[in-house]
Amino acid sequence: MWSWWQRGSIHTTTWPSTDELTAGRSGDPLVLDVAADVLGSIRRAKSEAKLSQRAPVARVAVRDEAARIAALERVRADVIEAGSVADLSAEIGERSVNVTLTAQTL
Repeated sequence: MWSWWQRGSIHTTTWPSTDELTAGRSGDPLVLDVAADVLGSIRRAKSEAKLSQRAPVARVAVRDEAARIAALERVRADVIEAGSVADLSAEIGERSVNVTLTAQTL
């Protein structure tokens, strides 16, 4: 599929920047930033536990400023699906992401 619209190999191409991904789009870049931050925390927790990225996550608790929580709510379903998250909570507070892996994956 890559070759239909790009030249060269996808394996030697650089990762796109946020600017490239959002060029010509009317979406809110904060949504991408928040989703990437939360998913990055989930992936890091799985990697540190030496688990597959498909391993289920029992709970993710996000604390952040109001605008970032609102942005997260816009992509809640995507974050849950991409991270295999059973329960995602979000509240206003000092920025943190706490990931609780399921007992069966540890």
